[in-house]
Amino acid sequence: MYCGDDVSSVVLDIGSYQTRAGYSGEDCPRSILPSTVGVVKGGEDEAMDGADEKKKNIVVGASELGHRRENMEIHSIFDDDGMLKFDYLDAIIERSLEDSLRVNLLDTPILFTESAVHNKEMRMKLTEYMFEKYKIPALFLVKDPVLSAFSCGRSSALVLDIGHKASIVTPVNDGYCLLKCLIKHDIGG
Repeated sequence: MYCGDDVSSVVLDIGSYQTRAGYSGEDCPRSILPSTVGVVKGGEDEAMDGADEKKKNIVVGASELGHRRENMEIHSIFDDDGMLKFDYLDAIIERSLEDSLRVNLLDTPILFTESAVHNKEMRMKLTEYMFEKYKIPALFLVKDPVLSAFSCGRSSALVLDIGHKASIVTPVNDGYCLLKCLIKHDIGG
């Protein structure tokens, strides 16, 4: 159904420092924004109810986070173990894909990159979340080290990924991460 060069998919790469989104086949991402959100508590939005209140009180993007707001707290969309927090993932996806790229998620396949430390439960939860919440037609999850190896024209490599919060060494063999050999240190930047 979705294969070949005629299909334009969207690539979403959420890192610990910034989120990049763009179209497959292009050299550079079209949308780059911080992987942090601002949560405004209290204030004039207090009278709103339910989902509207939550949506209005989450601030996403470098320019919006740069403005001073009363009672705003900055949160990462990752927990201490490097797993995604689905509370804030909505705001990042809507801002990067719907607002910046202006894609209709009902018609667009998505390639979603993930950290090498994500486990099977996180992949299942992310897949379920994307299909149920956004009703996307197709999703492909791929680990970052595999894409790094492929970008150099190799299917097997030893990938050193020094990120904002952690450094991860991952062996890749024939396009698969060898997770039992993965080494992670909480030193980055």
